Amino acid sequence: MNMAGYNKLVPEIVASSIWNESAETRIVWITLLATKNQDGYVRGDARTIGRMANVSTENAKVALELFQQPDPMSGTPDNEGRRIAPHNGGWMVLNHDLYRERGMSESNKEYWRNKKREQRANKNKTDTETEESETCLGQFERCWKLYPNKSGSKHKALQAYKQSKPIEQDVIDGIERYKAFVASEHRRGFAGLKYANGQTWFNQRRWESEYEVDQLKVEQAGTCNGAVI
Repeated sequence: MNMAGYNKLVPEIVASSIWNESAETRIVWITLLATKNQDGYVRGDARTIGRMANVSTENAKVALELFQQPDPMSGTPDNEGRRIAPHNGGWMVLNHDLYRERGMSESNKEYWRNKKREQRANKNKTDTETEESETCLGQFERCWKLYPNKSGSKHKALQAYKQSKPIEQDVIDGIERYKAFVASEHRRGFAGLKYANGQTWFNQRRWESEYEVDQLKVEQAGTCNGAVI
């Protein structure tokens, strides 16, 4: 049986304090319970909720505001009796997990608890990966800004940086060593010496080089007109 395919209404709903409210408010509450997803989330503003419940937008606003307020008469005093909370362009039904397990066998309860843990773990993993990606992008942008020759594909340079996962300061130090080396060769008369394009430099992880071997090549090359290192 696909438990995600429906939402049940427990008998206690007709004994709840919501049943003392107007018919429109009761309909909005049933609509939220009927349309929430497996996490207890319903997407939509008052206009959308009102349309789904077939009540006016104003009535939907009144109901949604009521559901967010503390209710000392609520049969489930969790969250001070509040029934919903705003979340990402919609609403979270706060007691979703409690009511979903009503009447379930222990095996089904355990299944849905495991499912919930799995969903949280996947969300945490996605959030961590997104945060790491944004951090890596920020590091690369700072390094790219310092690099003197920005020709070549910046995107490919970024992909190489992400794959290498270097320490940002190591890359910055490598760029500074490289710039200092090229400047010293220019002072020694090798004015034609050129910087490698950014894509090549990052692809080849040249921040790890001390440039001592490169210097020998420069000395062996003579005038080095147009040489690239």
